[in-house]
Amino acid sequence: MIESTLHHSVLNAELLSFLDIKKDGVYLDATYGRGGHSALVLSRISKSGKLLAFDRDREAVTDALIKFGEDGRFTINHAKFSRISELLSEFRNKIDGIYFDLGLSSPQLDNAERGFSFQKSGFIDMRMDQSSDGGSAFDWVNSAKEYEIRDVLSKFGEQRYAKSIAKKIVSSRALKTIDTTHELAQIVRSCIKYRAKIDPATLTFQAIRIFINDELNELNLALNSAAELIGLGGKILVISFHSLEDRIVKHRFRYLAANGLSRSGSECSYRIITKKPIVPSDLEKSENARSRSAKLRVIERTQ
Repeated sequence: MIESTLHHSVLNAELLSFLDIKKDGVYLDATYGRGGHSALVLSRISKSGKLLAFDRDREAVTDALIKFGEDGRFTINHAKFSRISELLSEFRNKIDGIYFDLGLSSPQLDNAERGFSFQKSGFIDMRMDQSSDGGSAFDWVNSAKEYEIRDVLSKFGEQRYAKSIAKKIVSSRALKTIDTTHELAQIVRSCIKYRAKIDPATLTFQAIRIFINDELNELNLALNSAAELIGLGGKILVISFHSLEDRIVKHRFRYLAANGLSRSGSECSYRIITKKPIVPSDLEKSENARSRSAKLRVIERTQ
């Protein structure tokens, strides 16, 4: 089921400015979401231009086909963005801009059935692709060993209370399975004394979601693939939403700028465009609360 929740893409003006779109260019939206950035790019390319899009979420692909399926300039691939180089090999050196928006879409967050948020009670799923054979968060939370839970919360959530939360999860599920997001959130809250504005369950949900979807490994692979695909003078843009993602992007861009990349017998060079990440304006933050943690980094292929 596709939720009707309105999704607002972030950093729209900044993304368009850095892409510096060519009318007849070829662009890659590696994270279609609900098509906000895709719509902006399509409005600026000619009939000869192309927009290639990817999303691992079946609902996002369905949304793309409904909105843009009749547009001959647009194609959507139901696949992880780590596969962009593999599936778009014919476009190597021909893509003028590649962009990633690593945030969850509003329909994903607001649909209780997806299990990404604890604002509404729903099944603990958390899979980006519910049509995949991969195990859900429910399967993992109710079967993982205590030390495995502790390590995931510590590594992917930088959760200070990982040990006590893991212990409480294991003791709670011994009494009954942990079925819903509200149940899991309450277990986490019971382990933490807090007065902060951010709900203490936030980091635990982030950590489990990242682990279930192998998000950080996927990002590393995708950045390597983007560097292989981008054409001369083309730019790679990444919008991240938490420090773990941003750290990977920053370090990979620094590596590419310092060392370049060898591909097909030729040497490619890159230049970092954003010395510091671009963040939303105060106005955008006030109008779209989910943009507050967004950071945009840009790198350009120069040779």
